Amino acid sequence: MKGTDHKNSKTQPEPGHDVLADLFRQVPAREAPPEEDEQLIRQAVHAQWQEMVGRRRRKIWPWALAASILVAVVTVVRFIPQVPVSDSDLNVASIEKVIGTVAAHSASGPVVLSTDAVHDVMTGMTLRSGTASGAGLRWMNGSLIRLDENTDLKLLSADEIFLQSGRIYIDTPPGRKAGKPITIRTPQGLIRHLGTQFMTRWSASGLLISVREGEVMYQPLVDSPQGPTQAAVGQQLEILPNGEIERESISTWGIEWTWTEALSPGFQSDGRKLSDLFAWAGRELGRQLEYSTSSAESIASTTVLHGNLDLQPLQALSVATATSDLSARVSEGHIVITLSREP
Repeated sequence: MKGTDHKNSKTQPEPGHDVLADLFRQVPAREAPPEEDEQLIRQAVHAQWQEMVGRRRRKIWPWALAASILVAVVTVVRFIPQVPVSDSDLNVASIEKVIGTVAAHSASGPVVLSTDAVHDVMTGMTLRSGTASGAGLRWMNGSLIRLDENTDLKLLSADEIFLQSGRIYIDTPPGRKAGKPITIRTPQGLIRHLGTQFMTRWSASGLLISVREGEVMYQPLVDSPQGPTQAAVGQQLEILPNGEIERESISTWGIEWTWTEALSPGFQSDGRKLSDLFAWAGRELGRQLEYSTSSAESIASTTVLHGNLDLQPLQALSVATATSDLSARVSEGHIVITLSREP
């Protein structure tokens, strides 16, 4: 301002003068916290200011630290909007196939799912399959989830499910990796994957993770000497109740995987090539696809299919080859496509 000597106006405070009180009087009014909180904050900030100017340095510093924490907590509680985030009632999957008795449990009670209809399922629901029963789900990101018999599976969010008991199989087909991969939570740990086929079973005897394709990562819920553990194709992890992990090699085909075939969604074959069906059957059966000759491969890649085959993989192979010049030989670990006239 005119007539004001700014240099001379910066006078030093007199001894004992409370500058902090003057500063408080100049701050515009705002919503006041509760009286007891205001008193605590004022005392703490005053102590911290005194530490900054060098007074009672040794005695004040613990209170300054406490003040900074208290002010931060009060600021968060009072000035950041508390918006609850919930995935409740979010449609995350559809049930495309049901065998036997499967029920969806929600807050409104259980609903028995029919075998001749597609059902939408929401977060918060628990799916329960009975004996000799199962279900096939298509997740919103394109992954396929299959429930074996006597399985309880809860849908927690758009990318997390909770296997409470039983066995499930997860398949993320190539080209269908939109969104986050699904995380499987169990009472013993988390299982994370990306673009793979694997099976996991939880019971009182422990957790079993079997990998058919790709890789998975197991993360224990509590501190473990082994920490996160990775499993690749053809490997199985057994996590015992005491947290110990045992690893062994397994086959990607055979009786342990047979239950998944009955819950296959079928092959949408109309307009596609016979070679696509063979590749699909190979993934479904966990077997490597091979062509005996280049002629057999050429026929498969140029033959166009008509109509959809809502059949299990072995049945689809049989029907498809019966109407072509090709044959399929299924052996241990392989599907070999040959010309029908070959010996």
